[in-house]
Amino acid sequence: MSNTSVPYFSVIITTRNRPKLFQKALESVLNQDFSGYEVIVVNDGSSPHHLQSYQDVLSCYQDNVRFTSLIERKQGHGHSYAMNHGAMIANGQYLCFIDDDDYWIDMRYLSRLYNNIQSEQSQVDLYISNQRAYYSDGTQSKEDIWVEDLVDKLGFNHSVSKKAYLISLEQLLNSDGFAHLNCLVFRADYYKLIDGMDENLRYEDDRDIYYRAIDRAESMLYDPTVISHHNIPDQNKKINLSTSCEQLQKRIYQLRIYEKGILYSEHVKLRKVCRHGKSNQLKIIAEDLRNRDRYREAASYAWQGLAVRFSIKWLLYSMYLSLRCLFVKSTKLIVKEDGV
Repeated sequence: MSNTSVPYFSVIITTRNRPKLFQKALESVLNQDFSGYEVIVVNDGSSPHHLQSYQDVLSCYQDNVRFTSLIERKQGHGHSYAMNHGAMIANGQYLCFIDDDDYWIDMRYLSRLYNNIQSEQSQVDLYISNQRAYYSDGTQSKEDIWVEDLVDKLGFNHSVSKKAYLISLEQLLNSDGFAHLNCLVFRADYYKLIDGMDENLRYEDDRDIYYRAIDRAESMLYDPTVISHHNIPDQNKKINLSTSCEQLQKRIYQLRIYEKGILYSEHVKLRKVCRHGKSNQLKIIAEDLRNRDRYREAASYAWQGLAVRFSIKWLLYSMYLSLRCLFVKSTKLIVKEDGV
């Protein structure tokens, strides 16, 4: 690693109570063939019995890693807070992020990043690449999860000289997904301009910053190369935010993301995407509440979803929920009167 006082990249890894997984993520960064970067590790309040394991890992790399530890909290400070803390103390011109349970598989990633950014005449605000997702048993997901579908939809060739392509918001919105934080690189000043990650979110905070970043970026590059191995959280284990967060709570976070997009996005097409996302979440909540026999609340969310995006099918379903709510209410009144 370079000893220069101003590194080109700052690679930020946040970790909490997962020293073994963290070690693999860290090594994937330190094995890069590029030297002009720094590594910042933010320990998000790990339990005391994990701290020695972290120290054992970091003792091997003390000269190459800046380690900062947040005070212990039961649920941690949150992914967004920890990432923002790393960004705040970073010195690099560009910020890269990687979760502690994932790792980079492309050892030339940073050197290609550097060459592609330097080849542009104007400064690049955002650099987007791809990753593969794997289940806990090691099998690869066959579905397109993030923005890998753009390779075929836009005809990008990822086999020719590892090229990155200038891309617009309109082109990015051709994708059915969003870019995971592992695959986003921000110009440091641009990250600050869009206020970093939303610390009020504890689920899909990377979707939120992706929408805000592509909305305001003046120059973006898309690299079709797969650079990262992403481990899909095991739903049977509550060891991370995406699995420990109760389903309805997840929907509330997602609603916040879409509401922000509708209210604040500068681009009409992005606002449309967020309206579609909000409508879907409201309908999912309605169905969830119906399955819990909470018909009154289900009807309320169903009508809200209908107001955002109308369809005859959903109108009929909303009417059904309202009628069911009235039926349940009247049945309770009859039972009460009979009891009296």
